[in-house]
Amino acid sequence: MSGESNKTLDRQLGAFANVDNTDHADFIERLDEMHGLDSFKAYKLETFRLMRVAPGMAVADVGCGTGEDARGLSSFVGETGHVTGFDLSEAMIASAKSRHAEVTGLGFQQASADALGIADNSLDAIRADRVLIHVPDPSATIDEMIRVTRPGGRIVISEPDMPGFWVASDDHATTGVLVGAISKSCRHPYLPRDLWALFRDKGLKDLEITVRTITSNEIGAIAKVLDLQAVMTLATQAGLVAPATAEAWMQDVMERAQTGRFVAALSIVMMSGTKS
Repeated sequence: MSGESNKTLDRQLGAFANVDNTDHADFIERLDEMHGLDSFKAYKLETFRLMRVAPGMAVADVGCGTGEDARGLSSFVGETGHVTGFDLSEAMIASAKSRHAEVTGLGFQQASADALGIADNSLDAIRADRVLIHVPDPSATIDEMIRVTRPGGRIVISEPDMPGFWVASDDHATTGVLVGAISKSCRHPYLPRDLWALFRDKGLKDLEITVRTITSNEIGAIAKVLDLQAVMTLATQAGLVAPATAEAWMQDVMERAQTGRFVAALSIVMMSGTKS
């Protein structure tokens, strides 16, 4: 595979699992784009509610990225509580520490999602958002989240149902190829549909599953977050879409954006439970 093809692969959604070996600055920009969307902010706040966070609690955010959500949690636990953000990426942790150094009771640690390196039963609640579709072993990550949470504490996981992502377009077949390529770049694209069974099988109680659809009319944000052009480039290189068809598809969605007719949507599955 050529160097240019490798660079395109490194920009896929699934490359979030390997940020330090790609263009981490690009991925940080894409996270910032997500955090600016109102629909993203809304479901994130709902995950905080599901954690039942209160002042004085010790909580954690697994796969914290640049730390925006961990900072949000710190406002719920207050000065007497503590929030720890964990991320596998050295670049993400460095960015988080730089951005939020002044926040009391907020810390960041580089760690794998299935080996957080903290004591058993040390947290009141823990969350992971858009993480388990990327990790090698989602079950092991859930086990680790349960291990570090005290009995009676809350575990909350929110994941995007990538196979169900859609973009309004005149060419449904090409849209299907695009969605398939984005989904397959993730290790476990169908994992959100198994979260209920996983939580139940691991003995968690007080289970609650909620699905929230996030929508956007901003082609710039969607194109940036998912890097639609890179996905189309890969699809044409693989012979899945003819170059002329790919160009026509992009022209269609851009025309929709220019005339106020663009829309895209993605469902987020939020699963929560209590440790027995």
